[in-house]
Formats: sequence, structure tokens, C-alpha cells
Amino acid sequence: MRAAAQGFALGLIEQAASNEKADDPFAQRRLQSRQRLRAEVRLLETQTRGLLPKKHPIDHDHMEVKVGVHQRAKAVDEDDRADACRAVALRQALPQIRLCASQGVRFALDDFGTGFSSLTYLRQLPVNTLKIDQSFVHDMLRDPDDLTIVEGVVGLSTAFRHQVIAEGVESADHALMLMEMGCYLVQGFGIAKPMPGKDTLAWIKTFKPDPRWLENAAQRLSRDDFQLVLAEVNHRQWLASLQNWMRQDPEHRGSSPPLDGHECNFGHWYYGDGEKRYGHLPEYRDAEAVHLRIHGLAQQLVLQNEHGEESISRQTESELIGAAEEFRDILARIRTTVKHTDAGQ
Repeated sequence: MRAAAQGFALGLIEQAASNEKADDPFAQRRLQSRQRLRAEVRLLETQTRGLLPKKHPIDHDHMEVKVGVHQRAKAVDEDDRADACRAVALRQALPQIRLCASQGVRFALDDFGTGFSSLTYLRQLPVNTLKIDQSFVHDMLRDPDDLTIVEGVVGLSTAFRHQVIAEGVESADHALMLMEMGCYLVQGFGIAKPMPGKDTLAWIKTFKPDPRWLENAAQRLSRDDFQLVLAEVNHRQWLASLQNWMRQDPEHRGSSPPLDGHECNFGHWYYGDGEKRYGHLPEYRDAEAVHLRIHGLAQQLVLQNEHGEESISRQTESELIGAAEEFRDILARIRTTVKHTDAGQ
């Protein structure tokens, strides 16, 4: 039956090739794509036979294979045919993936959330792990949209009972925020740069994790408290926007970010939904004074910058950055207050 399925899939590819129009400017590109697909289909079968043991299943703790369907650049009018080719490739690969899975091989869905590594493949493929694409992780500390996507993938992995790994973790702060959302497996330069296998053992012996990771290893926020994480990222985004505004050419820059503490995104949340849910917490009330002080410093900074007072503006900016760090510490204390023990860790 497997041979028949392979023959059917390859037959579809050949039939598509025979239907090409001679005057189609994209015919050669599609023909080359199908040739690569045929080669990959046959290679997958060969590699699968070589990987699987004849008598004993593989220890699933020792092998995991990344699966991804990646999009190559193409013209708009190639979309339908490209989708058909990907569908054929998926139908052809699925029996081999299931065969490997039955022998204990684990599969990770790579670059989840981008291109064609999507819900379709999560539903159809027997994957054990989702890997959050680094394009979302990289800017999650200052981009609320990316953070929301990351949180959504973590929640999706929990719903499907899959592991989740975040790619592109570049700092201890990235790892800490991911832990707070329930993602405990990460990879990236914030942990270590790529290294030869022979150097791994020495690195393990000398690696010292950030103390905050150990403090938060057994606790996480509920999804209902995700707004606390989003609130911090909204503040980080506001601060980055202010710093970018200061560095623009005065003759060409637009308006500064909101300088009124009630009008920024954090302020809207703090005096609205945040007040309703967390207003009874002393740590929450402590945040208001620091937040308003930050905006007061921001107003001074904008005026100094507009009047060309560079020396004093640098001092004000230094005070602003210090106040922002104090503010983030307060927000972290609020999150610590509402965290619960994660029994799964």
C-alpha cells in the first residue's frame, strides 16, 4: 500500500509536468521544483529505512526529528500550484513520519507560526514538540504583538499536550519571561552559541544559569494573568519609542510618544482592567508613583531635547532609565505575588 501511495503521489507530480504550457514563463521554475520534490520524496523513503531498527524500537528520549514546510520565493500566480505540490509532499511524507513515530522517534514542528508550519500540520502530523520561530521571540520584550503570538503558541502546545521550545532566545530576560508563560525549553545565544559536540560537556560543567531562572523554575502565571506580562512589554515599547524619537533628526521627526501617564498603553491598562483585577495588591499601588515619575522625566527630556540642551538631557535620560528599571522590578514583584506552582515542572 505504501508503494501505491508513493506511485500515486509521484504520478500527480508527473501529470502536473505534462500539463505545462510551452509559453508559460514560470514553467521551467516549476519543473525544477517538482524535480527537487521527486528527489526529496525518494530520499525520505531511503533515509527512513536506514533509520528504523529491524527488531528494537528507538529510545524516544534519544532521537527527535525536526519537521518543517518552508516557502520559497515565487510569483503570485504560482500560489495554487505551489499549494498543490506541498499537499502532495505532505501526503507522501505522512506515512513515513507515522512509521518513524510508531518506532519511538519524536518529531518537532519547526518554525511554528511562519510560512506553512501552521495549524494544518499541527493537526495532521504526529508531532511531540512545537518550536516557536525566532522571529517572534526576538522582539517579544518590546513588541506586544510578538509577545501575544508567543503566548498563544505556548497555550496551544498546552492544549495539545505538546512540549514547546522557543528559538532565538538572546538574553536572560527573554528566558525569564518565557518561563513565566510556561515555556521552559529554549535555545539561542542567551544560553550558548553553537559549539562542537566535543565541547558540550565542559560547557555544561561551567554553565551558571541566571539566579532568577532558579527562583521561577517551579512557578508560572496563569493565562488570566498574561496581561501583567503584556503591560511590561507595552512599557518597554513606549520607552524604546521615546529613545528612537530622541535620536531622529529634529527637522524630520514627528510627535513624541504619549507623555501623559494616563494616556500611554500601560496607563490605559493600569487605570482600567488592571485596577479592577490587581488594585487590592500593595505592589500594584506602588507602581503608580514610579510610573508617573517616569512620565515626568520623559516630559523634561523632550523639552530639553527640543531646546538643544544635550548635556542635561543625557543626565535626565540616565535618571529615566534608572526609574524604568525600578518600575520593571515592581511589575516583577506583582507577577511573583500572583504566580502559582506549576505541578508539571
